[in-house]
Amino acid sequence: MRFIVLFLAFVIWACELPKNQAVTNKEKEECLAQEAPKPSVSIEEAEQKVIDLPLIKKLGDEIEKISNGKKGVSFITNEVTIENTPFFKLYVGYNSAIRFENRYILYVNRTNIEDIRILEASSGEIVPLSSLKEEKYSSEEEMYCTNLLAKIIKSSNLDNPLYKADKEKCFLRIDRKDNENIYIEIYVENDISDNVQQPEVVERAITWLLFNTSTQRLYDITLDIETPKELSYDKGLLKNINLDNLCKE
Repeated sequence: MRFIVLFLAFVIWACELPKNQAVTNKEKEECLAQEAPKPSVSIEEAEQKVIDLPLIKKLGDEIEKISNGKKGVSFITNEVTIENTPFFKLYVGYNSAIRFENRYILYVNRTNIEDIRILEASSGEIVPLSSLKEEKYSSEEEMYCTNLLAKIIKSSNLDNPLYKADKEKCFLRIDRKDNENIYIEIYVENDISDNVQQPEVVERAITWLLFNTSTQRLYDITLDIETPKELSYDKGLLKNINLDNLCKE
């Protein structure tokens, strides 16, 4: 008889368990919903805040220079959540007639517009913008893969007359990666439009390069990929930089 009573008590407890567990889960969800701060910052406010940053003002000056005053800073903005807090994720860069060239990735807290963070590309970490020294993240020192490669090439002895004529108006694209080899295209954009309101831009490749992340050697492969010409460059640019991490897929 005692065994039957214990068995029935166990059955009743087992039947009540899912119900109690469901209540517990519901309470947790309600608690999390209450803890999550509500967004109060609009996308327009976030973008204006970013435009006013000294870092982005410098980038805007650079973009105006290479576009002859026709372009400014552009954004691609998404909504993300970091640590249960809503943020705007802003890709900040140059929007040419052909593609968007990203320079920085910033995060603006949608509940506190003063909380601005930046993706530190070399480490892959999102850190407070205020914690970084301004000179480290000036547009001249920005350390995304394509920008680092651009700095390396600018410091090299690349003997291409079109590139040497105006390096600032040349663009870099990573064509492909093959293990430790990065194949690079240097190109220019030519405006062939007759109507200013309808820009028509064409690209023209001017040289092809190869950078080996293992040996840290740079080659000109424009004339012959089988017999590349090694170029010299400022090796100091690679100090404390993990290229494999920076330029990973």
